[in-house]
Amino acid sequence: MTVDLDELAQWAVDSGGVRALASGDPVAADLPGLRRLLERNQHFREELLRRWAIDHLPHS
Repeated sequence: MTVDLDELAQWAVDSGGVRALASGDPVAADLPGLRRLLERNQHFREELLRRWAIDHLPHS
């Protein structure tokens, strides 16, 4: 399955499924930072893609 990284990052931000820490407090993830993280971290990308698939694909 192929999902554009921009689409995946936008979905993660919109769904509230990804948070960031700012001064120790959870805040909404920022889209450019999340996009960079998806490019650089294969494990994170695969996990977020798994969650995207659960949310978007029909369940059998």
